[in-house]
Amino acid sequence: MRASTIWWRPWCALAVVPAILLSMPARADLVLETETARLGLAGTGTIGNAIQVEKDHEGTTILTLTAFEYAWSDRVELLLEPFFYEKQFPKDGDNISGLGDTEFTLSYLALHETANVPAVVFAGKVKIPTGDTPDISTGKADYTAYLILGKKIGNVDFNANLAFETFGQPASGENLHDQVIFDLSAEYPVAPRWTLYAEVFGDTIPANRNTGTVSGAIAAEYEINAHVNTFLSIGDDSDDLKTGRFGVNYTW
Repeated sequence: MRASTIWWRPWCALAVVPAILLSMPARADLVLETETARLGLAGTGTIGNAIQVEKDHEGTTILTLTAFEYAWSDRVELLLEPFFYEKQFPKDGDNISGLGDTEFTLSYLALHETANVPAVVFAGKVKIPTGDTPDISTGKADYTAYLILGKKIGNVDFNANLAFETFGQPASGENLHDQVIFDLSAEYPVAPRWTLYAEVFGDTIPANRNTGTVSGAIAAEYEINAHVNTFLSIGDDSDDLKTGRFGVNYTW
């Protein structure tokens, strides 16, 4: 689910250790950014943890990602993403670190997939401004509405997102523009324990940029057992922002 502009405390990474020891069926929810139309069955849930490294011409950022997902019913799914910690290492200036915001998403499966029609999911996300550092969090709530489509063609599972995001304006006076976001991902199992992913993501102009951003990513996921998987993804975008992400998903 999308890593916004905010993040987590180092001890959050410790949550990975006991979770790996649990026996849970695995699902890949933090592998890429695209929201999936594959909602869980009632009573099932997923916890994911990941570490992400970002590097561009301004410096390097290290952050943690986490997701708590629960299927309230076969059609309704809840997602909580507390962004606990981010540390920035700018080339010019002092290092910056702090607590990030919290995102909450509610998804509803409006239409099941059929032979000729994709699954259709509507979702809404709110960013709750829990961040404690102005350079990481805007201090304002943001809202996003999603249309999510999912269709399996042969062995390839495709998911597409179209979203509209509106930003709360920070006290700093920076002018954040509402933006349209699109995602397209493909998932392909290449072996009994291995799955490959590819994604294209883009947005319009959210802040003081002349153009929107287009990015791409690829990922590989390995099923450790029937309950736990691990994954690695790498990406690049039109602003020359390079990213790497490593994490673990575990489900009950």
